[in-house]
Amino acid sequence: MTRTGIGIQIGVMMVLAMGLSGCKRDIPKAQAPRKEARAAAREDPPPPRAVTGYFFAPATPAAGAVPATEYSHSCQSDVGGLNRDPVPLGGPMRSIGRPPVVYHDTLSLLSLPLRCVIQDQDGWTEIRILGRLRLPREFPGIDFEHRTVLLAGLGPQPTAGYDVRFDSLSLRNDTLFAYVGRERPQAGSVLTAGSTSPVDVVHVPKHTGPVVFVEQ
Repeated sequence: MTRTGIGIQIGVMMVLAMGLSGCKRDIPKAQAPRKEARAAAREDPPPPRAVTGYFFAPATPAAGAVPATEYSHSCQSDVGGLNRDPVPLGGPMRSIGRPPVVYHDTLSLLSLPLRCVIQDQDGWTEIRILGRLRLPREFPGIDFEHRTVLLAGLGPQPTAGYDVRFDSLSLRNDTLFAYVGRERPQAGSVLTAGSTSPVDVVHVPKHTGPVVFVEQ
């Protein structure tokens, strides 16, 4: 009886051991789909951030009217002007790179997020005064007969670390696409106190056709 009991115990232990080893073999199989999913995610990164384009169509006041002190005749909001329908961005475009910078600062006094197309000296003087753009004394000026100025203002921000820039320009037929990129403080970064109002100003060869500001 003792040998029989011992035999039964050994048999039970062998069965349990086989069951446990079988479970161990099954664990990697259960984890395999997760590993495959993680590998697929690394090979197939998420799609880029969506971008939206708006035609430049400022709300031009009546002849002789004076615009609000924070708004220029040559500017519109960052979400469009009179026409706020998004512009399709598909189709071939010819990139002309990042344009020359006229002025860049984070301490302008522009009190709204603006997108501007400035075609003459009056419009340039107006936006310079509204935004208190601190150009150096030796600034040579802009030849508006041959140049067009584009401005992107981010509007008031609570701290440092915010910025706005024209990333690039592209042409499709007679339409100029100006890609505007925004930056915000990284998590955990040490920021200086005080509000800011970033602005980026560039110039391009004279362009009198349509302009689309593409918000990235």
